[in-house]
Amino acid sequence: MLHHRHFVIQLQTMDGGTVRYFSVQNRRIRSHARPHAKPDFVMNFKDEDYALKILSKATPMAFMKGMQAGDIKMEGDFSLLMWFNNAAKFLQPDIPKPVRQAVKWVKTQKKALTA
Repeated sequence: MLHHRHFVIQLQTMDGGTVRYFSVQNRRIRSHARPHAKPDFVMNFKDEDYALKILSKATPMAFMKGMQAGDIKMEGDFSLLMWFNNAAKFLQPDIPKPVRQAVKWVKTQKKALTA
């Protein structure tokens, strides 16, 4: 999937508060926590929680529903979306149970503060 591929995919929230791009070049994928000057493809998600939910599912149907609802907007070379959908299943880390519990606790605290 990486052979002879050179491009940049950027993921971000619609407000631009969270941005990360992935550069694919020389059979390597590098991740950067900042915006790229000229990404080849950009996926905008309504917020961080929604992006994590959709990306962890890694199914075309989840992306389609998000696009129809206006919660995901995309621009650029759409052929890279197909590449990303295929690659996403290999990018998901196995999150240890204590970390999952901590994330759940933080989300609960965040909801309590905003309520």
